[in-house]
Amino acid sequence: MQSTLHTRYSGPWLVLVGGLPGTGKTTLARQLADTLGAEHLNSDIMRDRLQKRGQYDDFTKETIYRALVWATRNYLQAGRPVVVDATFYKRKLREPFEEIARSLGVPLVWLVLTAPEEVVARRVSKERPYSEADFNVYRRVKEVFEPLGRKHLVLDSTVAPEVLSRRALEFVLRSLTPPPDE
Repeated sequence: MQSTLHTRYSGPWLVLVGGLPGTGKTTLARQLADTLGAEHLNSDIMRDRLQKRGQYDDFTKETIYRALVWATRNYLQAGRPVVVDATFYKRKLREPFEEIARSLGVPLVWLVLTAPEEVVARRVSKERPYSEADFNVYRRVKEVFEPLGRKHLVLDSTVAPEVLSRRALEFVLRSLTPPPDE
């Protein structure tokens, strides 16, 4: 599939995968990055690298997002496509990524994952390598989640994994394919 993408669009691009904790962002983002030959950045892994596990105050969250923005900009400037997954629950945390895309003239594609609460509750009750979010964190983030307000695809992550991947990949490829000249 990677060669198909490069025949349709050349140059770096940015895919942002957002949503509440436990909705499957990382699983999908990792798969998309692998399929499309992109760099994958994740807020939980960045938190771990910065030794900020267990720290969820506003300043620390902003530090994590600033590090993601810095890494995203560096990859894009080097000509590498990037897939970033994080909750992106506040506009002020999303805007720097959108500004990078604008300033570098890089296409930006948004995906938002959802899942029913009972599914999220099951998922977050299991230990995950980097995420510390439990169901209480899910509820708190849900209360303050600000709507995206721009074109995006909402995906229910409870569909079969191959269906989820296909839908996400088709949307990304469609979004990156320039319209035909008329």
